[in-house]
Amino acid sequence: MKDKIQSTAFDLFKKHGIHFVSLDLIAKNLGISKKTIYNHFKNKEDIVYQCIKQYVMERRAQNDDIMVHSEHVIDGLVTVIKTTLKHTAQFNPLMFEEVIRYYPDVAKLLRGNHYRDSYSRFYKIIDRGKEEGLFKKHINSDIMTKVLLSQINLMMDFDTFPVDEYSREDLVDHVFFSLINGISTYKGQAVITELVESHS
Repeated sequence: MKDKIQSTAFDLFKKHGIHFVSLDLIAKNLGISKKTIYNHFKNKEDIVYQCIKQYVMERRAQNDDIMVHSEHVIDGLVTVIKTTLKHTAQFNPLMFEEVIRYYPDVAKLLRGNHYRDSYSRFYKIIDRGKEEGLFKKHINSDIMTKVLLSQINLMMDFDTFPVDEYSREDLVDHVFFSLINGISTYKGQAVITELVESHS
């Protein structure tokens, strides 16, 4: 029953945003009492936390699989970004904004609460790009990893980039891909252009 409650709640959050969805609405959709929900979750925030935690873990596993099986690092990055954008397009954009604004503990999951893990992943990505001749050899992997992580957090700053004014696609193109393009060799830049066009 716990998994069913969580799955139903997440579907409702994706469709309506978090604020709109009450425990009563979740219970009504499942045909159960609110008491049954409390038997499995402390409160609504607990449900939100568990939903986002599972989402982050699933996306991370899928992204790791894409990177491992990618032809090269840029192919992997472009595929991860495009797949993520396609996936999140199914979400009410208010959902992520509400998480960041009103659920700070949950927001840590989205912003990369496990900093060491995120740092390690991006560090390896940058080193792989240098080994493949797609990223410039002279760039400092430590510095660029921290810059990339900070830019990802910036794209999730809804005060700076409100969802009703800035699409996540535009932010990715102007922030993330511009940064990747800047650290790429001529060979890497040509690959980015070709892959972005093929995915558009």
